[in-house]
Amino acid sequence: MISILKTEGLKNDVVQEINKIRVAVDPEIVTTVESITLDVERYDDGLGLVVSGGSSCF
Repeated sequence: MISILKTEGLKNDVVQEINKIRVAVDPEIVTTVESITLDVERYDDGLGLVVSGGSSCF
């Protein structure tokens, strides 16, 4: 599981900053998500989170 953080993650989570976005990553999938890119895109009606790369099989 990956969580976007406003506060701290769960006790065992690995907290990382990806493209200036703080996320908490379940330790079981840390190596899987090392190859993803997170970004924010602006749209007419607001902001959107973009996730690219990695595997779709978490």
